[in-house]
Amino acid sequence: MKTYSRIDQFKLKDRFIQSIIPEFIKNIPQKVKNWCNAVPMEICLLLLMMTTITATSIQQATLLLSDAILADSNRALQRFAKKYIPEIPHPNRVRHTLKLWSPHQINSKYREVNFKMIRHMKKGKLFKQTHGKGKKGIAVAFDLTEKGYYGSKDQHTSFTKGRSPAKLCHSYLTIQMVCPGMRFILDQEPVYTDGKSLDVLMTKLLRRVKAKTGLKIATIYLDRGFYQVDVLKYLRHKFSGNVLMPVIRTSRVKTAIKEWYEQYGYTAGEMKLIIGPKNKSQQYILIFAPLSEEYRAKWRKKKKADPTAIHNDFLYFCLLKSPDQLLKEEYSYQEIFTILSEEYRRRWGIETGYRVYKDIWGKTSSQSYSLRYWLMWNAVMVYNLWILENLELIENGDKLIDNYSCCETPSLEEIEEGKKLRKSRKYPG
Repeated sequence: MKTYSRIDQFKLKDRFIQSIIPEFIKNIPQKVKNWCNAVPMEICLLLLMMTTITATSIQQATLLLSDAILADSNRALQRFAKKYIPEIPHPNRVRHTLKLWSPHQINSKYREVNFKMIRHMKKGKLFKQTHGKGKKGIAVAFDLTEKGYYGSKDQHTSFTKGRSPAKLCHSYLTIQMVCPGMRFILDQEPVYTDGKSLDVLMTKLLRRVKAKTGLKIATIYLDRGFYQVDVLKYLRHKFSGNVLMPVIRTSRVKTAIKEWYEQYGYTAGEMKLIIGPKNKSQQYILIFAPLSEEYRAKWRKKKKADPTAIHNDFLYFCLLKSPDQLLKEEYSYQEIFTILSEEYRRRWGIETGYRVYKDIWGKTSSQSYSLRYWLMWNAVMVYNLWILENLELIENGDKLIDNYSCCETPSLEEIEEGKKLRKSRKYPG
């Protein structure tokens, strides 16, 4: 199934004007109404859109539009500016108008628009074919997105995880669909150093998405950052679907694998382990498989690894439920690990989305959290509008396969075919 990856800013602007602006010109906060120099919200949002799709600042967006009005070199942008922004306001007025909104007010408006978009997606051909009535629920992934911040520590900041040269950041926990063609960012919650823990934020996101969109979630994919006692406890007791994530090689994991190797050698298997201190430990299923002999040799040579560190010769996943169905079908543990690895590949699909999402995130040197919150949410909305545009191109074209399905457990034959296809694309001819 083909997708369309290029953002066409002049197609997106029409969707933006039709779906987002009408929500923000209703019930404007009293602070904004009371300020005599407030810029109309239609113009603020159009400038935010230009900031996002050009990945610039509000200052640069206003200059860009001013130049477009005066110059004939970019006729499409010139027509857009003349039609919708008859007078370009000073950037400081735009910024101050946006700062008058509280994060809570920004959240409620954008969420309302975003959930409406998701409900619209559910009515489409692709969703009905893959996740309609009687079909399996969707798969989602949680991820932490950081935006470096060079100001002083406050109640809205958190410490970076080494992904940014800045020591502080504004961090957001997002929940995103991993279904091809429908990788919408469903919702987000800000993460603070002294704020609520990840398991509490995940609870809020899952409950809100279910209540507002009616989506049924069958599988959650997580990265190693969620390998925590509280997260596993919440998912074990409150989530009935499947959970799949890689495991951090803790001392317990290393010891268990060493004992396994001494008894069974380089073989795949599963075992029950615990994470956390005794007074609040959580049990999970560790499923693992050895690297091939060739990869083990390459890895050791490249990293100059200790040959006695056997744990480096294996790959691991954390499950909360035993893969009983696969065991009933008489798959070996090596084959089960291969199937789980292929399933987890779906999570990597969202990385492209996050790259686009971060690329179009507007820039600012302002320390105002409200202004930065506008830029974050606006990037989410423009990204989702792009996904919606791609989805409609798929559904209205000839790229939708009648028997196409997603989020189903792949067979070994399908995995092998997928590997051959990826290899042919990577190494053509």
